[in-house]
Amino acid sequence: MTGAQHRTALALLLALYDFHGNVWEWCLDWLPKYEGLYRTYRGGSWDNHAYQCRSAFRYADLPNTTYGYIGFRAVLLSGQ
Repeated sequence: MTGAQHRTALALLLALYDFHGNVWEWCLDWLPKYEGLYRTYRGGSWDNHAYQCRSAFRYADLPNTTYGYIGFRAVLLSGQ
């Protein structure tokens, strides 16, 4: 098994590919034009067009906004 195949197999085993495009993810950054007002989220969701389901695609809304397609990702760092 090559290195690329191993990384792909590990990602599939850990279900890492299931994350992308499932829900928009809130980010720590703010929309620069409205600093402190609109928080950004990224990634698109099950309810969007394919071009919106990219990590680089950003959108913004008020931080207290709640929709079934906006969430967050919990991350556990190795050794923490």
